[in-house]
Amino acid sequence: MISPKSILAFVFILLSFVSCDLLTTRTPEPPNSGRSEQITAVTPEQLFENLQNSFKEKFLDNYLTCLVDTIYLNKKFVFVPAPTAASQYPVLSNWDLNSEKQYFNNLISQTKKDVPIVLTLTQTASNVFGDSAFYQFDYSLIVPFNGSEESTTYSGLCKFSVYLDNSNKWVIVRWEDVAQNDKPSWSQLKGRFGN
Repeated sequence: MISPKSILAFVFILLSFVSCDLLTTRTPEPPNSGRSEQITAVTPEQLFENLQNSFKEKFLDNYLTCLVDTIYLNKKFVFVPAPTAASQYPVLSNWDLNSEKQYFNNLISQTKKDVPIVLTLTQTASNVFGDSAFYQFDYSLIVPFNGSEESTTYSGLCKFSVYLDNSNKWVIVRWEDVAQNDKPSWSQLKGRFGN
């Protein structure tokens, strides 16, 4: 005679195989097409390439890896806005890494999904001092906002102080924006989306 425990165990095993569908194959998932162009910034040039790609890909984590992290470098992030934007947007006076995160998230949520934000950096000056460097760029930032047929262009001059952190990665520590020719500046973009 078969014991009730044996019958119960047999039924349980049978139900496990039937309910889990263990013996059938599943449809394979397509490969992840959203591949990032982010690379470890072992040179300042790669850092600025990553900055451009973070806008093109609209990927917050990649953007934040371009900025200093106090875990790896004992320096505070500083953003110096263009004076006209600072008076227009009071939020810029206490700007920090959390402000950068909020601004970038707000910005990408207001842009067309399949259209990249295009950041063009044209180097005008640089000085490298071993584990730190200074770079100056003319910039153009083309933003494809939702509900607008034309993109908005922000332009000006930016100055970056960058450092090699303890993980041997270059990061932005100080960022100064300079408006030029009455055109909308990056500071205005940050002020607009920093709330």
